[in-house]
Amino acid sequence: MTNSKLIEQIQRYILILILLFLATGCVSLDNPTDIFQGRENGKTPSPSPDCIIGQTFISRKANLNVIEVLLTQPDIIRVSPQDDTQEDIQPIITLHLRSTSNLDDDLRTVSIDTSYVFHPIVRFSFPPIPDSQEQSYYFFLSGTSSDALLLKYADIDMYHDGVYMLNHREEPGDLWFRTYYDYDLACVMRDIATYLTVKIGFSLKIMLIAIALLFLPGAGLLILMKYPFPGAARKPYLQMRSTDILFTHGHRENSHDILIWLGLSFGLSLALAPLLILWTTTLGLRLGKVGIIIYLIVSGVIVVYGIVKHYPKRNMTKYDWAWGGVCAFIILLGIILRFVQIHDLVLPAWVDPVHHTMIARLIADSGHVPDTFRPFIPNDYFYYHYGFHTIAAYFQWLSDLEMSQVLLILGQILNVGAILVSYLLAKGLTGRRMIGVWSMIITGFIASMPAYYVTWGRYTQLTGLIILPATIVLTMWWLESDNSKFDWRRLILVVISWAGLFLTHYRVLFFAIAFLVVYVVYVVLMYRSNFTWLKWFIIRGASMVGLSMLFALPWLIRVVNQAIIRIGSSFPTSIQSAAETNTVPLQYIFSGQEYILVALAIGGAVWGILRGEHGIILLIAWFTAIFMGVNPSFFGLPNTWLVSNISTFIILYIPFGIAVGYLFTTIYDYLRLGLGTHWQRYYQILVLLIFPIVAMWGAWQQVPIINPITILTAQEDMEAMTWIRENTPPSAVFLVNTTVWMQQLYMGNDAGWWISVLADRQTTLPSGLYGMTSLEYTQKVGDLAKAIAEIENLDDVEMQTMLDEWGVTHVYIGAKGGSLTPWMLLDSDNYNLAYTNGAVWIFEKAKNDTK
Repeated sequence: MTNSKLIEQIQRYILILILLFLATGCVSLDNPTDIFQGRENGKTPSPSPDCIIGQTFISRKANLNVIEVLLTQPDIIRVSPQDDTQEDIQPIITLHLRSTSNLDDDLRTVSIDTSYVFHPIVRFSFPPIPDSQEQSYYFFLSGTSSDALLLKYADIDMYHDGVYMLNHREEPGDLWFRTYYDYDLACVMRDIATYLTVKIGFSLKIMLIAIALLFLPGAGLLILMKYPFPGAARKPYLQMRSTDILFTHGHRENSHDILIWLGLSFGLSLALAPLLILWTTTLGLRLGKVGIIIYLIVSGVIVVYGIVKHYPKRNMTKYDWAWGGVCAFIILLGIILRFVQIHDLVLPAWVDPVHHTMIARLIADSGHVPDTFRPFIPNDYFYYHYGFHTIAAYFQWLSDLEMSQVLLILGQILNVGAILVSYLLAKGLTGRRMIGVWSMIITGFIASMPAYYVTWGRYTQLTGLIILPATIVLTMWWLESDNSKFDWRRLILVVISWAGLFLTHYRVLFFAIAFLVVYVVYVVLMYRSNFTWLKWFIIRGASMVGLSMLFALPWLIRVVNQAIIRIGSSFPTSIQSAAETNTVPLQYIFSGQEYILVALAIGGAVWGILRGEHGIILLIAWFTAIFMGVNPSFFGLPNTWLVSNISTFIILYIPFGIAVGYLFTTIYDYLRLGLGTHWQRYYQILVLLIFPIVAMWGAWQQVPIINPITILTAQEDMEAMTWIRENTPPSAVFLVNTTVWMQQLYMGNDAGWWISVLADRQTTLPSGLYGMTSLEYTQKVGDLAKAIAEIENLDDVEMQTMLDEWGVTHVYIGAKGGSLTPWMLLDSDNYNLAYTNGAVWIFEKAKNDTK
């Protein structure tokens, strides 16, 4: 190779590396919160040379590195160091951090010029303290003058592990303060080591249950239906263009790829789960732990039989082993990342997990598809999609974990599954293994979605999105079958995927139907002159739709009866929504540096269209159809809340992964053309090394994916739940904090909202599905929730009347808190303090003896 040619190749490598590194900068790494005492009702004196304000605390985490306090400015003129007409004293606040075991020496000292403080929360950052876990500390602040800012604090004990200090003496109350820690690589490795040593038994149990539930049933079904076992043949399908894959029946070649096979097994296992309990319920049977164990044993026997009989001995090249190793590394890294992301969560985050826990418990407790939401909410019509909840029930039967913990663990396992099935869809559309691997990396480590789903607890849509790629690939595989043979086995596979998707998530079903419509139109245009082929194509399509409806018939009948016929002529208007409610959430794809990923995806899409790549064209047409479907107002039709721009924007990781993968793969092809045979081997090694490097870089950026705003619970709340179960009667009714959620619906804004599903006690705000109940009940819930969200005086006569109508016996104020505060009830004759651990306060409503 000449020097000029070598320089040209180096320039090309630099270009692709820049593109790769830009793609990994989509999420910024922030320090996670350790301790937060966020209640305050007063102001301290100003820190000054003669007035020292402080707080003791116990750090729960290693690498303590930030302390925040809440300041308020008194009525003074702030002095600026640039203003020579004022007194030449800089308003400095200094934080001193000391260990309670050595109160004489500062561990860290940080000074801040408050002339430049324009936010009430002031952050003192310092080098991490590596051994801070479970250590007791004392921080105090001093100022250069009495003109320093004031600190906010609570005048009663709100934090049991520390005290408020004034001039180094203990005083009643606690400062408003928050601590952070640096969750560095050493902490990550320490957590991983804990799971591999201290929690090895638990980790192995969870892993085995996950493999059994999420792979064995689907794998067994593939073997029964004669789907070619991976490794059963070896053909050069990697050299096929996407046009060949899509329109010359090339999908059969995908069966020889182990990742395709695993992705189909995953999707089909999820699809089978709700179908199993649907038909046992229809037949009057009760499913339980024994039934699921038998189900999994039968699946396992079939899989073992398939491995023994069908997996031949064949030589694997070093290149094959290298690709396999890269993909295995990506999956393993995904598992580690997803569990690292939830290392601080005690319960699933935000709104949805409350009603997901409720539905999963209804299934687990009864062993059949529920007929009602009782006893949690007064609704005797159950037509909510339940696929995810069925898997959660099966998981709980096998693991004996609390359902809320099942949701947290299972949700992250499914998020790893999203990485796997992204390969299935990418390769199914384009036929290129490399595009599939890039799609895995984008989905798992670069794009904020679906990793961000954990911060919403959006587990049902995630489950549907795992079934979706299997449904699409199997649909194309079935519809492009040979005309000479009606392969009923292929039909069974695709029918199960469609029926299971219908039971799992209605919106994702809409996405699948949008693909089917676009795909049918696309294929008809391609084969418009081949009438015989089109006739069989239509027959296969009709049989697929008809049999899918038959497989899900009991549920289809229920949905039609309860969600359409019962509502009657008002159904069309009941599903309408105003155009302004269907906002376009651009922040989901333009947050941080994610615009770089968007730009790369657009580049890949445009390049694919210009090159006439059928898979990319079909992908773009599919998502264009989706956006048209969720925005009917563009065509003068009313919008509907059934589908929305929000639910669509959070699945854009699917086209982004494929489009960016296509762009990088074509760059790879372009670079390879200029190399000789000898250099191509090294080039392939270089590319294989790039995959794990980019994946690890992206994974590190995604560690702090959870939005702290969506965390409603703390460990202190779990202690309070135990107290409630042991010390309150089953008839107890808890008043809980509320806030506006969306439109006219309300949500809980602390752990009190979880009481109904964790402690089996009624709350004044049921799960977010209370809007599916009667108008009278929904209005009753909303009236009290609104009053609590705006509460100023809980002793108001009108408020007491509302509470009596609800039969309220207790008030719960969680660690996160809300409009209800302890000060409202401590001095009230209507309430008695029953329990507190500092963060959580539970009051019992005093009995009115005059009645």
